[in-house]
Amino acid sequence: MTALEKARSRFEKGVLAAAYVSALGNLLSNVMPLLLGALADRYGLSDGALGQFNAAFIAATMITGLSAPYWVPRFDWRVTNYLAIAGAVAALVLGTGATTIAALLILFAALGLFLGALLPTSFAALGETRFPNRSYATGVTMQSILAAVANIGISVVLIPYWGVSGILLGLALMIASGAIAIRRHPRGGVAPPAPASDYSTPRGRLLTRAALPAMLTLLAIALVIGGIQGYWAFVERIGVGHGLAAEAIAATLSLCALASIVNSAVVAWIGDRVHALAIIVAGTAIVNLSFFLLTFPGIVPFVASNILFASAFGLLVPSYWAVLKRVDATDRLFVAGPAAASAGAVAVSLVAGTVIGAGGYIGLTIFDGALTMAAALLAIVAGAAMNRARMRDEREGGGQPA
Repeated sequence: MTALEKARSRFEKGVLAAAYVSALGNLLSNVMPLLLGALADRYGLSDGALGQFNAAFIAATMITGLSAPYWVPRFDWRVTNYLAIAGAVAALVLGTGATTIAALLILFAALGLFLGALLPTSFAALGETRFPNRSYATGVTMQSILAAVANIGISVVLIPYWGVSGILLGLALMIASGAIAIRRHPRGGVAPPAPASDYSTPRGRLLTRAALPAMLTLLAIALVIGGIQGYWAFVERIGVGHGLAAEAIAATLSLCALASIVNSAVVAWIGDRVHALAIIVAGTAIVNLSFFLLTFPGIVPFVASNILFASAFGLLVPSYWAVLKRVDATDRLFVAGPAAASAGAVAVSLVAGTVIGAGGYIGLTIFDGALTMAAALLAIVAGAAMNRARMRDEREGGGQPA
């Protein structure tokens, strides 16, 4: 067994730990609808104010992620994860005393910085395995499991008895549990002797012609996650508009998590049998069908829509990550995936209030659906560009691109 194969084997053993850490990094996003709804009920906040909280969190996550290609290869991943968890727990505990909008904005920004630091390292660890699409699907499955547990706990116990403070302390306990998983998390990445993709470029150079497919895929990720988060942040408010009680909305969100678990598990099982781009096309069609169902009033369309939406999420996210890993000729840009996702989410969060004001929640779903379709087109273009570059390199005998 070569040194590289031994390193890959080490990462295979750490998949569950990395998946759990990545799930914690996404935990606040997955409970954001219930948290924002609780804040709206407690302080009487508008949709625009709620969008600002979401934007503050995602913008801070993006700031951490944008620098990931430079610090992820240099720092010990376990140490950075321990520090990030400690910071997030401290922010949540201190946040129980926040009583003003300014203090809440600071809280969300701090959580974005700390939880955002968990994503690049776990993302990189999952990508270093032999089958990244399976590993990323495992991460989404773990994320969905934690989301189901957290949403049920928040709606059934924390909101009725302890309100917003209970939510924050409950999240602090869940995030603190990550310290146990970090002991099994890989400390750092491997340095393969050849680029991860099938065509060559000097490893470490980010601005090359061969890096174009990865850059297009990063843009696609920004668009699709922007479309997903743009809807998800307001799903609780949309449920209220459809006449659902808080308990029914929470139950729906738990069903959504279960649907994500099933579909991400399917992606993990499929592995390399089906091309990730085909799964992206199918997932995009499903998510837009889910938005269409919301045009019908009542409880049944809302529940059916969100189950379909969560199913599409379970298909789309690991598939986009797998495409990015495959087309990244620099072997460094793929760790910027979470930052690209955050950039798209914060951009949509900033304009969501305006979109809702102009077209209501139906207008928001049309806007979000258009983003997911544009992302799918970009992913297809990126895949085609990678194939052309690979064919060009084969004709040139594997030489360096001009």
